[in-house]
Amino acid sequence: MHGPALLRRRHFVAAYIALAISWVGAPAPANSARAQVEFEPIESWRTALAGSDFVLSFPIPVDVAAEATIVWSLTAGGRVLVRGERSIPPADQARPPVAISLRMPELNEGVALATSLEVGLYADPGGSHRLTWQGPIQLLHRNPFFASSRWLKELNIDLFDPEKKTAAVFEQLGVPYRAQNNVNALSHFTGSMLVVGAGLDFNQYRGLWPTLLDLTKQGKVVFVLAPAAGSLELPTKRAASVTDAPLPDLDLRDCNAIANLDGKLDHAEWPPHGTVVKSSLILEARGTTVAVRIADGDIGWPWIELKYPGRGGRVIVCGFAIVDTIDAAATPRHLLARIIEDLAEWPDQVDQATDGGKP
Repeated sequence: MHGPALLRRRHFVAAYIALAISWVGAPAPANSARAQVEFEPIESWRTALAGSDFVLSFPIPVDVAAEATIVWSLTAGGRVLVRGERSIPPADQARPPVAISLRMPELNEGVALATSLEVGLYADPGGSHRLTWQGPIQLLHRNPFFASSRWLKELNIDLFDPEKKTAAVFEQLGVPYRAQNNVNALSHFTGSMLVVGAGLDFNQYRGLWPTLLDLTKQGKVVFVLAPAAGSLELPTKRAASVTDAPLPDLDLRDCNAIANLDGKLDHAEWPPHGTVVKSSLILEARGTTVAVRIADGDIGWPWIELKYPGRGGRVIVCGFAIVDTIDAAATPRHLLARIIEDLAEWPDQVDQATDGGKP
């Protein structure tokens, strides 16, 4: 755990209110600004999609006034995969950053490749070598579910997606699902995993959140993708609908939640514009209750999770811009796969915890 990356609370209303008061008005820890050195990429992303363009921008030092050339080479196992160069005209004043674009090679399905990118800046006269940068680039296939097609079918995922954005992503990635189009029928949901599609406004479906909580208390797994708006009241007392239902554990996570799921994925910035968080989740104390207000942009927590102990279920409200950036970057699609895999393992995690960790 890294600082506020994971807060765990399991108390009654007083604990929830204390937690809310301590965080109301305070945004989630922002990704600290990366210190600029003489020659390094402006962007921090280091994963790339096979068969797609990968772009990094480099600032040109002010003392390089003459004509220069920027060259790059992508290698793996001592073999050059991609190379290129670009001329930079002379200038008497500071120049804007120079972008390099690499067309990444294709990969066989199910394959990931660790590569190294080296970028050099050569300045005239004489083509003298001035500056170099080298860094790892993780090359990932476009289909993160290639090895999981049979397993995905067995999950029996149900999708409630009024905006139809998530359905399009599932179809693109080959994720089988059963559409749930009637919000009133969700109270009788009998499946095991329910996904609520991105862009949903909870203000227009005011009974949906209580229904999702009831399903979770019954042992269901619920995954809410980047909601657009609304207010979600957290449980602060035992529900009459489930006898002696305990309060859930509450986890608040920042963007390090991504690294916790898969350390190879980018968690600070995603192409094309650096956006990682689409929807923020802000705790607010309201009298004797605590609610989560959904806001646009990166101004709060991007991940809130409730876990009911014992044989209870689990609900994740995730504000990451997975659906919006699915075609622009490698991390969103592979993060989606990691989250679904993690949710699918929840019953096994409960069993192991109950049995003292025995397999």
